[in-house]
Amino acid sequence: MVREHRARTRRRPWRAVVSLVTAFALSGCAGIPDSGPVNPGHPAAGEESLDFDQVAEGPRTGDSPEQVLRGFLDAASSPQNNYQIAKSFLTQEFAAQWRPDAGVTIDTFSHRQLSRVADGSFVLTTTPTAAVTGFGQYEPTADTPVSLQYALVRAGGEWRISAAPSGLVIDAEDFARAFTPHTLRFFDPTYNYSVPDVRWFAGRDSAQTSIVRALLAGPADWLAPGVATAFPAGARLEPDAVPIQDEAAEVAIDTASTADPLTVSRMRFQLRESLASVRSIQSVRFAVNGVVRSETPVEPASNPRVDSRQAAYDGVALGFLPTDAPGKLGPIAALKLNPELQPAAAAVSADVATAAVLQADGVVRITPSGSRPVDARPGLIAPSLDRYGVIWTVPRNAPGKVRATTTAGTSIDLAAPWAGSAITSLEVSRDGTRVLALLADGNRSVLNVAAITRRDDGAPIALGTASQVVAQSTAGPVGAVWLDGVTIATLTTTADGPRISICTVGGEVQTQAAPPDAVALSGGNGVRELRVLTRTGAVVTRSGLTWQGGATGIRFLVTQAPA
Repeated sequence: MVREHRARTRRRPWRAVVSLVTAFALSGCAGIPDSGPVNPGHPAAGEESLDFDQVAEGPRTGDSPEQVLRGFLDAASSPQNNYQIAKSFLTQEFAAQWRPDAGVTIDTFSHRQLSRVADGSFVLTTTPTAAVTGFGQYEPTADTPVSLQYALVRAGGEWRISAAPSGLVIDAEDFARAFTPHTLRFFDPTYNYSVPDVRWFAGRDSAQTSIVRALLAGPADWLAPGVATAFPAGARLEPDAVPIQDEAAEVAIDTASTADPLTVSRMRFQLRESLASVRSIQSVRFAVNGVVRSETPVEPASNPRVDSRQAAYDGVALGFLPTDAPGKLGPIAALKLNPELQPAAAAVSADVATAAVLQADGVVRITPSGSRPVDARPGLIAPSLDRYGVIWTVPRNAPGKVRATTTAGTSIDLAAPWAGSAITSLEVSRDGTRVLALLADGNRSVLNVAAITRRDDGAPIALGTASQVVAQSTAGPVGAVWLDGVTIATLTTTADGPRISICTVGGEVQTQAAPPDAVALSGGNGVRELRVLTRTGAVVTRSGLTWQGGATGIRFLVTQAPA
């Protein structure tokens, strides 16, 4: 058995660096302070990384079977010309069959084990950390080893690969250099809101074609029940490519459906926004069934925002934190919480005219005219109040028993697509199409997101039958909050103290230490408005490499629905 090792440079050095460009910064992935006291200060600007377009070395005369196989694996980081370099390690016949776009297995290079089974036969054993589907959907994996088989034969006097799994095996370091996230855009069922769907594609010379193919294929399976697309089923690229001329992407589709002006306007919006991350594209030329269309794109709301002021409860009143700290809450006069009923958590509407409050006798809906029972089941966690005024509740020790209660007081029990022994957070996304759940599952914490199917009036009908696992770890779950349309912050506990993770739905996770006495989170608009409540009742926010102190004497932070 041969165990692979990574040094500062690979055995096969990169032949050339083609270009240097400013890399992406994932939404919400700015660093979280590792340590440091709670000090006054100002938020620091986020940093951008650099992305190199690298070219691997092809096979050399006299390479051994092992060298050919390692060279082939190295070439997964060179997507140019549809992985032409990787294909040069294959026999001519197999090169025509091998599909690099079938998916990606992401692993850690130093953990690979390469075993020679026989002359020309190898097994690569590795433990994936994540995977990417053929349409660019990023999925964390469960740390289960996999074994991949490769066969090599003599071709023209040189060893070449005659059999290998379709798709790529690439380590996390090279994945970050070779692949770039792009956000596809779909709609909520009312077409009033734009819903993001993050995908990952390699290479800059063909990313636009991958994006449009994925857009035509539709939303991710887990997301599909909660969103809509303007592209009809069966629509296809014709020709099957998206060329760029004079900084304009030329997209031509064939469809059997009639493309009315409103539908075309929606298609144009989806194309424009989904291709916006391709640097070389400034506009889109769009044709349907051979006819160039120029309807103005619709402009649905994207990434609904919440009030940048933080609502909280101090044991006496529900109000907004002062902008200058420390100071007293600015009370919300219309909403009264009864301290005798031991309020423990709350969510408020954007107009601050409704609150969903967890208190000793369960969850209640509070308005200026009084309170009304919503859910009296024991052991409920903090409720969520969505943009439709629906209150979402679930018992901590029964994660599958989700209940949604409409403004009319109708309770709807929904089967949850996740499993776990306990749930600590349930919160609806600001566009109303998805719900997050932070779960305890054995000795792991798992962050799931599921789609919501609704009636025309906004009342939930069901949750999707499958959920997307966004993050999982061996830390204990505490809480999770939305920061924007694709970013979630989680608070977990470890033997070394609490941790904050910034998680992208359909993307990567970045974890850092939290303030040592952190007990809860509240999400504003992006990472810079993430608030942390400490055990002593202080509210702190990140500021450069330290945590900035704010209001004190706070019992709990209040989740706010978007405007």
